[in-house]
Amino acid sequence: MAFRLARVLRLRTQLRRRTQEEVAQLAAALAAVRREIAALGARQRAVRAEEEAALPRGLAAADLEARRRYEAELLARAAALAAEAQGLDGALAEERARLVERRREERQLERLAERAAARTAEAVARADAVALDDLARRRR
Repeated sequence: MAFRLARVLRLRTQLRRRTQEEVAQLAAALAAVRREIAALGARQRAVRAEEEAALPRGLAAADLEARRRYEAELLARAAALAAEAQGLDGALAEERARLVERRREERQLERLAERAAARTAEAVARADAVALDDLARRRR
């Protein structure tokens, strides 16, 4: 039984570690998406500032239209990334919940393994005591 329990515990530990790696990957992906959203926002503000600085000097309608299209593309990309970030955030929450559950199961198996080891040690101690008693009786 101890062998099976140790094997199951080892497998559960591997599953938990894999889930931890998945959580780390999702967190890294989410951070990268958020950084990209921030960079797009900064670029959009820079484009708008350039446009506002160029307006007093005069700006051709075609240039203004091209700038506005570019700004709209930046905003659309930021919106798409925000949706992606929301999906990643949900997936990350699910993986974290799965990780908590796997760790709970692993702790339960660890406690079972400790109890099994204690029972085995008690059984060995009883067997040793019986053997010593038998030996003492034979010597009398």
